[in-house]
Amino acid sequence: RDNNASKPKRLDHILEIRAKQQDQLKRNVKSTRQQQKKKRQTIHSSFNHDAADEAYERRRNLIIAEEKALLQQKQHQAQQQAQIQLQQEQDRAQQQALRELEEMERMAILQQQDVEYQ
Repeated sequence: RDNNASKPKRLDHILEIRAKQQDQLKRNVKSTRQQQKKKRQTIHSSFNHDAADEAYERRRNLIIAEEKALLQQKQHQAQQQAQIQLQQEQDRAQQQALRELEEMERMAILQQQDVEYQ
């Protein structure tokens, strides 16, 4: 009888141990899943951070390239403007020289006529 009476107690004890083991196993699985989730988030965050860094670097390089192109364009325009001004000054000087030459020729003709008249 004592043997039979202790069987339910032993069975309850075994079931209690199993329940504790299952609870511990559940906690371990949950903890492992949380750790894996954190690792995935960290890796994902790292990938996002790297991608953001690369995108920033590409944008920065693009802006630098655009600024260089704009500066070259401005320099080219300034060169062209300087060439135009130089050409205009040369044209004005040439026209002034022609006017002076024409005036000298006119004066020479007048002097010649004056000499012939006298």
